[in-house]
Amino acid sequence: MKRIEILSTTDAFRNAFRDCCQRYDHLDMYVAWVGNPGSMIPFSYLRDLSSVHAVVGVAFAQSNPDGIVRLMGLDENMRIARESKLFHPKVYVFSSRDRIAILIGSSNLTYSGFFENIEVNLLLEDHPSSILLKPHLEAFRKWDTDESSFAPSKKWLTDYRKRYLKRQENLIVGKTKDESTRENEYARAASWLTHADWNLFLTHLRPKLQGHNPRHNTTWPQKLDLLNQYKEAFRAPWTTALFDSLESRRMLLGTGDHAWLGHVGASGHFRHLLAEGDIESKRTIVNAMNAIFRLPLPIPWDRLQRQLEKLEQLGPTMKVWSRLLTIARPDIFGTIAATTVRNNLANLLDVPDAYFATVDGYIYFLRQIHNAPWFNSPEPR
Repeated sequence: MKRIEILSTTDAFRNAFRDCCQRYDHLDMYVAWVGNPGSMIPFSYLRDLSSVHAVVGVAFAQSNPDGIVRLMGLDENMRIARESKLFHPKVYVFSSRDRIAILIGSSNLTYSGFFENIEVNLLLEDHPSSILLKPHLEAFRKWDTDESSFAPSKKWLTDYRKRYLKRQENLIVGKTKDESTRENEYARAASWLTHADWNLFLTHLRPKLQGHNPRHNTTWPQKLDLLNQYKEAFRAPWTTALFDSLESRRMLLGTGDHAWLGHVGASGHFRHLLAEGDIESKRTIVNAMNAIFRLPLPIPWDRLQRQLEKLEQLGPTMKVWSRLLTIARPDIFGTIAATTVRNNLANLLDVPDAYFATVDGYIYFLRQIHNAPWFNSPEPR
């Protein structure tokens, strides 16, 4: 079935790209630049594909060498566009035996291209023998020839990395930023939190936790009591009967005295989902939460992402689901339910605050915690 759709926002493009990764088997991409894989988006989406092939541009040494290495790990035949001409396309060709989709527009394989920039793209979907698509596919394949591109060697990659790092140094000296420098900042999250051990973290945290919360007047012993209540009320495995109790729903929503870790009761959709939602939706919540309970440490992020995407598809964002995860497993998860928390994270990690309400953003937040020295210190007494 033929489909033509203009994607005028990065949200629309990102959703279409992720959807194609899930529905198709293979991806051929032709992009001017690739970003830092440490920022997760968009590299995490590629895991759902059976195979990937890429032709990547490196003009102005703007493609991240780690991103190139990541693609080389997915595609042993990956190629680098020759620099005799500026290689500037952004084309993603998804294919399966009986269908094909092309995403073409202005979005590179970078975090900025998928989330931050103002981008416009076109989605074309049709049968592989489509008269509309066939001539364009033949034109794209010419970029795979030796005349237009080459297979990167170890020596080339070493030399390119030096060139890339030199350019980054020059940008710092010149006090300027471009898409490549912003990519690295997103992946780095440079702050004391990234480097602190447990003692430094606790020294900073303890006074804040032991004081009174002026909004809810909750002392540290009361916070501990709430955690113990949650532990008792929400032991795994969950069943749909959990949502039959008004008190359980209040605890999940953060109503009244349970508001610590974020009140999500303002989401009428979520209140309705817990109280009057259909049984299939409740089973989705229960099954996803139980699967998350069974995840080992260190967390297999791909498996966690699949379960979170199932929850997100029910409607509420990670602002809501992060509270449920945290009251169920506060030793592993954290809540981003409060607006102030997301604003502070945005300032700390230099990413848009709306990012943390998405599955990718929430996992990015968790990875900062789980990779931090304080989190990996020996369990404190």
